[in-house]
Amino acid sequence: MEITKNGIPYIDISGVNCWIAYLMPFLKENRTPETVENFQNECIKNNVFGMGWNFKCFNPQGTPDENGRYYITDNEKKNYESACNGDSAAINAFERYCNMKEGDYVVVRLKNSHYYFGKISSKAYCYNDKDDPLSWRCDVERWIEYKSQEDVASEIVGRFSQRLHPTVTRVANKRLRLTIIASYENKAENKTHDIPTVKFNKYNFTSCLAYDELEDLVFEYINHKHNVEGYKFYPSSCKVNRQKYEFALTHKNKDKKPITCQVKNHKKIKIDDYIGDKDVYEKIYLFSGLGYESKLNYDLSNTSIVIISDEELYSVLPLYLENKRLNSFYEFENDNKCFLDKVDLPEEHFEKKRQKSWPQKAVDKVQFEKDNQYIYFGDDNIYYSGEYDALIINCEKGNKHKLEIVDFLKNHLSYKR
Repeated sequence: MEITKNGIPYIDISGVNCWIAYLMPFLKENRTPETVENFQNECIKNNVFGMGWNFKCFNPQGTPDENGRYYITDNEKKNYESACNGDSAAINAFERYCNMKEGDYVVVRLKNSHYYFGKISSKAYCYNDKDDPLSWRCDVERWIEYKSQEDVASEIVGRFSQRLHPTVTRVANKRLRLTIIASYENKAENKTHDIPTVKFNKYNFTSCLAYDELEDLVFEYINHKHNVEGYKFYPSSCKVNRQKYEFALTHKNKDKKPITCQVKNHKKIKIDDYIGDKDVYEKIYLFSGLGYESKLNYDLSNTSIVIISDEELYSVLPLYLENKRLNSFYEFENDNKCFLDKVDLPEEHFEKKRQKSWPQKAVDKVQFEKDNQYIYFGDDNIYYSGEYDALIINCEKGNKHKLEIVDFLKNHLSYKR
């Protein structure tokens, strides 16, 4: 990893995009398990991925290369979009494939729940083959396989757990992009990027745990409080027909009502949805990594609802991690320090952002802006990440002003002494 003049690591991912793709180019009536499995295995074997919508009316008009490949040109783009006949899903997917380029990264998950990460090695192209399930596709240098979900970064697992999946998505989330790159580079023979582990403590632990890990942590908290009272957990309480709650703890005394909970790590909890169950449960524990909302502003002291604070949940995290194997993308630091506080921002070189947009002028002092995770410097795509302990650079290669900011930071950004 490269280091600034004053010893701060930096990672330059300028111009690199990451993509999440789904290999399911079949109509629902043709989507048999055997068909999907055979197709996906062929994609992995041949180091390719792609999208469906291979319309019969689409005929490439350009000149193929020696391998019969038609690459995207302006005329080919108009030709294919015309064949889409207003199908917005096909057009949106095609637009994204148009933007893929060599050096980008992609992740796919197969029907068998194995994850594959690849570095893209070609622009999108097509064949003039109407029997091919794919219309447009890209090559990858190689696929790197993760057979166990336990070995995959929680951000990636969480993203694939969503119910609705676009055919392809460009990743915008900062940490998700870095973990996709790391998932490939950590096992690559020749590394292009050296991405460190994510450090987490009380300030960011909820966003570092996968949804199921956060549920387990909440169970650890509730069990720690109520197990001594005779409450016990049974796996059958997690049945899918109880989607409103994660699980229930029951008491051997049938006169005592059960205890239950709801957990969200990337979504607010609507308290109003749970008020009506106050006579059904002894306690309803709620935890959200993004907070809570209520239109009616209830006094919760008169209800069975208990909101778990970040501090309370964090108190049982060390106990939980004693029996939990962290995968290689995370490193737990049991302290109360904010990672961002270690960076020195002397007035000689830095000043707080003073206007809505970043100034576009020669650099004498760099303006900065902080949030809970990052310190931004003169641009939203140049920032220090405390959880990676690194300066992250993700700006346009030819932008003179942004390159001046990067050079300034490489010379002046430092740790506090």
